[in-house]
Amino acid sequence: MELAATVFVQVVIMMLLIAVGLLVGRLGIMDGTGRRQISELLLYVVTPAVIVNAYFREFDASLLDGLLWSFLLAVVSHAVMIPLASLIFLKNRKEGRVRLERFCAIYSNCGFMALPLVQSLLGENGVFYASAYITVFNLLSWTHGTALLSGDPKNVGVKRLLLNPIVISVAVGLLVFFCQIPLPQVLTRPVGFIADLNTPLAMITIGLSLSELNLVSAFTDRRFYGVAAVRLLLMPCAALVFLRFLPLAEAVLLTTLIEIACPTGATSVMWSTKYGLDAGYASKIVSVSTILSVITIPFVVFLFQLGR
Repeated sequence: MELAATVFVQVVIMMLLIAVGLLVGRLGIMDGTGRRQISELLLYVVTPAVIVNAYFREFDASLLDGLLWSFLLAVVSHAVMIPLASLIFLKNRKEGRVRLERFCAIYSNCGFMALPLVQSLLGENGVFYASAYITVFNLLSWTHGTALLSGDPKNVGVKRLLLNPIVISVAVGLLVFFCQIPLPQVLTRPVGFIADLNTPLAMITIGLSLSELNLVSAFTDRRFYGVAAVRLLLMPCAALVFLRFLPLAEAVLLTTLIEIACPTGATSVMWSTKYGLDAGYASKIVSVSTILSVITIPFVVFLFQLGR
């Protein structure tokens, strides 16, 4: 119960930061151009710095074991969520919308939302394990995800995948961790300073995105609640079935659960825009699931604690 309460406090703190971004956007202090620029700064600089910074540590066999389990759990969870979303969102309505709903149900905001939360709860160990889920997320969202939204498997960009900043940062981090490359403070401290920007910038960016939407219309449409329920409750509760009984370190299990329990990722908006789908529909799913997550994430963590 104590852990769930701590998660709730952290989520509320993050929501207050999101509110700052919402206010900044509504007051016109920053527009869509600024939001896109901050998003790119997060994607290409800040988030990679967070991940690489987590690997600046002495080699520990238990950490490596936890990391390998985190990779496996990330693969298994997506292997469950992908067919589950296909069964729930059947092709009985507008084809493009069904593909978008499936994507929104499968892929969480495991970078901008989960990473700051895991970092605040579990410290660098949490980020270390979270890097595994984020890597699998990127590999799948840039392959299966793009094929799903475009409706054409040929749209999978292998080159873009290999040049993805998250994949590169994990590769660099693993190299430093395994080889125990001694790095001077003149390099590690700047990386740490940049990593510290992650939580405020990520939350403000989400708030800026919400400021561009009509939130009233989003919360009065029942369709969005259905997708949000699958993303926020069904998917993490399905994960709980096997996570809560695994004899693994709590940090590994909790990190994986939080990654799965997070709201729909903003990548759904980016990809839907690219492939000519309804980006406004995706944005409203993101907004509804993000706001509702202040209740659902602590609830899912509470259910996790009941079985420990």
